[in-house]
Amino acid sequence: MPFVQPPPVPLPLHPLQHLGGALLPRRTRLAHIATPPVPHRFLRSLLARAPPPPPPSSDGRDAAVTALRVVQTAGDGRCLFRAIAKCLAHYGQRPLPERLERADADALREAAYEEICLRRRNEFQKKGVIEGDIHAYCAELRSPEFYAGEAEMFVLSDVLQTPIEVYLYQREQHRVVKIVEYGGRYRQAADAAQPVRVLYNGVNHYSALLPQ
Repeated sequence: MPFVQPPPVPLPLHPLQHLGGALLPRRTRLAHIATPPVPHRFLRSLLARAPPPPPPSSDGRDAAVTALRVVQTAGDGRCLFRAIAKCLAHYGQRPLPERLERADADALREAAYEEICLRRRNEFQKKGVIEGDIHAYCAELRSPEFYAGEAEMFVLSDVLQTPIEVYLYQREQHRVVKIVEYGGRYRQAADAAQPVRVLYNGVNHYSALLPQ
């Protein structure tokens, strides 16, 4: 798909950043977490309903992602949440100045914390989804400097009731490819929303991917 290579974003690797530099976020244990989500009222208000994505074109490519543009996010520990907030604002046709983007990102972080560390804590702990000490993880998760990843995307896809797709840039072919999707079951809803798409740099940073 046509794509413009984004400039690299050098960031220090967070000691508890649980993707660990893996190019493909692990999700085998996450697939078995099935507690029905409780929609977060404020976040649900951010999500504008849109028609389902168009079907694949005749050449087999997904018409919805044949032309994407990268929207960079600040590397302040909120990058994943900022990327999701940018996607929600775009589909909702809402302006998103820095002040509101930061507030939306922090609300997304808090929603992830409530799901992982409060409501579904025992479930996550029993399944071994969170590596290391979950007490330390939850303490770090509320910190603005904590770099979120797969666990947060997994629960936020439920909170928002919309798929979250993760893409990676293929340098050799000068394109992005989808490497994992969370919440794919929400595509089947009659009022299915456009998926949230984020670009992972393979180390510790996420940017938003929006239609051209």
